[in-house]
Amino acid sequence: MASVVNDPNGRKRILFVDADENRKAIRLGKIDRKSAGAIARHVEALLSAKIGGQPIPRDTAAWLANIGAALHTRLARVGLIQHRQEISIPLGPFIDAFLAGREDLKPNTKTAFVQTRKALVRHFGENKPIIGINAGDADEWAAALRKDYAPATVATFVKKARQMFRHAVRKRLLTESPFASMRVPSQVNKAREEFVSRETIGQVIDAAPNLEWRVIIALARYGGLRTPSETLSLQWSYVDWKRGRLTVFSPKVEHLPSGGFRTIPLFPELRAILADAFDAAQEGSVYVINRYRDAKQNLRTHFLRIIRKAGAQPWGRLFHNLRASLETELAQDHPIHVVAQWLGNTPKIAAAHYLQVRDSDFDRALLGGAKSGALAAQKAAQQADAENGDDSQKAQETLEKSTRECVFAGNDVEAKYPRQESNL
Repeated sequence: MASVVNDPNGRKRILFVDADENRKAIRLGKIDRKSAGAIARHVEALLSAKIGGQPIPRDTAAWLANIGAALHTRLARVGLIQHRQEISIPLGPFIDAFLAGREDLKPNTKTAFVQTRKALVRHFGENKPIIGINAGDADEWAAALRKDYAPATVATFVKKARQMFRHAVRKRLLTESPFASMRVPSQVNKAREEFVSRETIGQVIDAAPNLEWRVIIALARYGGLRTPSETLSLQWSYVDWKRGRLTVFSPKVEHLPSGGFRTIPLFPELRAILADAFDAAQEGSVYVINRYRDAKQNLRTHFLRIIRKAGAQPWGRLFHNLRASLETELAQDHPIHVVAQWLGNTPKIAAAHYLQVRDSDFDRALLGGAKSGALAAQKAAQQADAENGDDSQKAQETLEKSTRECVFAGNDVEAKYPRQESNL
């Protein structure tokens, strides 16, 4: 139990007995009794948490994160909390130390952290103490990001900031992360989805400057490989020509029980181009792609040139939408759990980020309605024929007329919206 004691000249003290039955005092200086009582309640909460080995209550943790350095030091001196080491830790050096200790990060993940660092430092400053960033400041940072970046990019920055500041809490540099309660914005951006037809990708492949580029494009559109990571990791030993299967290694998920490996069908379009590349490969070649293995080469820039050379209009998210187009096609003919296994994601991720609704889906629905109408007309005519045996000729004429109308309707739809058949 913590009690407030009045000292001369309006000064206050908080008295309490610690876990070892020692009397302790916290001098507050000149302060009103109401404020002193509020501090005493937090002191009791800290004492109870320490004695019981329980986490600090959320409201007390939030209070601790915003109190001044003097009071924080006094609480630490009486053993209720640890000394505030974070006062001397600026934002920039803190993030640098975090990244230096994460040698396990993949290149793209590390790039995302570095970009998040730039966004944080640009807003708060290189030398802003991390203790000085509260939840309100974090909200303002996220709001500023939304003015300059797409929702998916903002979501990435928020997730990385949450991860870094959670690390600060685990290292006892902070009592609570300012990003702990921040909701991550949706990373789904349907506006950037675009189905890339086989006709278009055929033109692009024909415009490719060499055989390796034809393979890169085919692996993305006809194999659904992530580019560049999975494409550059592909080895000739992963191709099972006899069984018609292709083993894909994904560095992105090598930490999973699968080790990052999955197997996909060697689809006919992909097999043909891979066979050409295999025939042209040098003796002893290990990797399918050799010319563009340098990490400094920007495949996206090269791909844009090829698309424009083919006379096609560039689409957003160049390689991702090729994967998404294949997954959309496959989902039309195979169970989604099978398709997700082939593409290396999950049904949930596929639905949110890959599967698309095409114009041909509407066309197919309209054609399906015309056929259903013809069947309904046939049943109605047959029923009329059965009920009026002496008027069978009239029933037959009704049947033929109704069927013709439905077929004509279907032909009109077919002419206006030609069906796009899948070659898979």
